[in-house]
Amino acid sequence: MGEEKQVYDLVIVGAGPAGLTAGIYASRFGLKTLVLEAETPGGRAAGVSIYENFPGFPEGITGKELIEKMERQVSRFGAEMKLFEEAIDLDLRGELKKVTTSRASYLSFAVIIATGTQRRKLRVPGETEFLGRGVSYCRVCDGPFFKGLRVAVVGFAEDAIMDSLFLADVAKEVLLITHEERIEATEDFSKNPT
Repeated sequence: MGEEKQVYDLVIVGAGPAGLTAGIYASRFGLKTLVLEAETPGGRAAGVSIYENFPGFPEGITGKELIEKMERQVSRFGAEMKLFEEAIDLDLRGELKKVTTSRASYLSFAVIIATGTQRRKLRVPGETEFLGRGVSYCRVCDGPFFKGLRVAVVGFAEDAIMDSLFLADVAKEVLLITHEERIEATEDFSKNPT
């Protein structure tokens, strides 16, 4: 594994929307910036069929198009991007931080970890194929697509209750599917359902 000799002002781990936004701001301010991504840029956002709630795009924009625009903007301001380099170790002690990837090690004065999240999958037939075309993981982002339709929410925690209550104001009918007989909630949702 090669050691990088140059020192960056900032290394950003993750090239989803948060990591790319950080890269835009940092490089615009003249910081020598490196963005590392384990796979391809965009994370979950790149797979969204259409964003209708992202400011500046009144007709909507696909996740792929949005991420491509963000990548161009990051590059325009001089940030360096390295794809397919998964961060496997961080040493954040001392003035110089060290980020070790599957290919090399990088030194910087600061590190931003913007690795995002992964939704828990059901692993049922059609889940991947219909993502963005009937299967969704974001009630606020995608709720309007289900206006007047029958929908099912699958979950076993308070999030499932909140999703169901939110969608009840949008959808024709909401079915909550859970593997438990009862869902325990720490909040009384009947008083404040949102």
